Amino acid sequence: MLFKLALFAVATSVAATPGDGRQPPPSDDFVGGLCAAVESKVLENAPSYNQVTYLYQQFIAEASGVQFTDSSEQYNSKIATWLNANMPTLLCNTSNFNPRNGNILKLAVARQNNSFINDAILNWKIDLNQIDATDGKTVLDYIEDRKASSGTTSAFGKTLQRYWEKFRAAGAKRASELH
Repeated sequence: MLFKLALFAVATSVAATPGDGRQPPPSDDFVGGLCAAVESKVLENAPSYNQVTYLYQQFIAEASGVQFTDSSEQYNSKIATWLNANMPTLLCNTSNFNPRNGNILKLAVARQNNSFINDAILNWKIDLNQIDATDGKTVLDYIEDRKASSGTTSAFGKTLQRYWEKFRAAGAKRASELH
């Protein structure tokens, strides 16, 4: 519980002012809290929005300026807009996660956070082709690299194959396909 309160305090410090149309860029503290929430898959005990189940959803909803009265379509659209605008700064440095400064989608893959991946692809429909400056790769490249090192017969290798298919079907590309 203390962990969740600390994450919430960090994340809410950058929430947009409702209705002002502006979202400040996320602070390093916010990004660290969001990465920790994606990594830990913590449930939100007191959600402010009907669509929120996980703490990461609460953080992103507040940062994107979502209103309680927003429809599901408005909720998803505001979050997609905010995530797409801020994806280059949503870089995670958590223990046992490579690459350092890898984007939050790569962290979700590494930690097998199916809820975040499904939100990103199915609900928010965000741009899946962010190339990280750290490694010059997209999330699809990351999945392929992890598949190569994990093998195709391991449980994680099979999960990575499912992720590859899901991301590819949603329009994800390799960095080499974007140049």
